[in-house]
Amino acid sequence: MTTNKKRAVVASAILALSLGVGITARQVAINSTHNAPLSDASWNNVMTFNNLFPDNPTVTNHTVNEESIVVRIEHSIDGQQVTNEVTIAPGESKQMGLVPARLGLQGNYTVQAKIISDTEQHTNYLISVD
Repeated sequence: MTTNKKRAVVASAILALSLGVGITARQVAINSTHNAPLSDASWNNVMTFNNLFPDNPTVTNHTVNEESIVVRIEHSIDGQQVTNEVTIAPGESKQMGLVPARLGLQGNYTVQAKIISDTEQHTNYLISVD
């Protein structure tokens, strides 16, 4: 195979990966745990990530947390919500749904959460994103 042909094959593979062609979800986990300050009154940022491939992150609301949480993921530049809001009880883990690939220049995604509570609360919650 000639050098130019090798370059063309590599360039095609890189383009396919960057567009997510043939890739349904990222296999390498984000695997990040945060002690996030949450309230029931507003959305709070838990973490921000940039993914080169489509992803379907799993969020865990640890058993040490007292209340259920609602989680969503939005694009950090335009604020567009990219997943549905998902309710997660203490001790549960749920997949958030497909998050499209984004290259570094297009911004990051932010995982946001808030507490579901009958009383006004502001406390730290242990949350993992895989």
